[in-house]
Amino acid sequence: MPTAEIQTFDYVTLSEYLRRLKAKDFAIDDEQISAFIPLKLDPTTREITTKFVTSGEKLVYFAWGLNSLGSTKFLICTDHKIVLYDRELNTDKSFSYDDITSISTQKSTVSFLDLSLTLGMNPNDTEIHTAAAIETISILYSREAERLIQIYNHYKSGASKETAPASSDAQPQTAGDQQADSPQEDPIAMIEKLAVLKEKGIISEAEFNQKKKDLLEKL
Repeated sequence: MPTAEIQTFDYVTLSEYLRRLKAKDFAIDDEQISAFIPLKLDPTTREITTKFVTSGEKLVYFAWGLNSLGSTKFLICTDHKIVLYDRELNTDKSFSYDDITSISTQKSTVSFLDLSLTLGMNPNDTEIHTAAAIETISILYSREAERLIQIYNHYKSGASKETAPASSDAQPQTAGDQQADSPQEDPIAMIEKLAVLKEKGIISEAEFNQKKKDLLEKL
């Protein structure tokens, strides 16, 4: 059975989901997000988070990272900035969206066959680039890193709201003004890996054949 903390965390999410289904309320704005996130945080974390959301700002994302609820480090996004906080050292680093030139995620070191790739739970190094330095974040799962990139693209002044970040785990993903160039993996090697996934039942025969056809067309 999950711990009481996780049960509470999931209950808040499920309750809100069911409420919206009943009310047929599927449009969620920043005000609602900012009000909802604190409900999922324990009192201590909520108090810490609140001090980074200044007057006029909205809390739009919170990530515990690899250690989930027990993490000593977490990431906070408002509609104006990104904050990295270390609970153990009681230190923080803040980055305004307009001061960031790009955000990129480095290729995952997790095996291609790991099921975590399917769930977006593979860890990676995320880099925040500014004119002065590069800050590396090593606490995020790939799905969290992708969400961070989406938020950056959305809130950076002058950024196109239509632009979406790359989502492939086979090459670095890049957002913002700079794009990372990376060679694609060999199609034959990809087909061999897909065959193993099919044998393990992770993908169907039809999915395998379609992917195989797409990859062979690249040769």
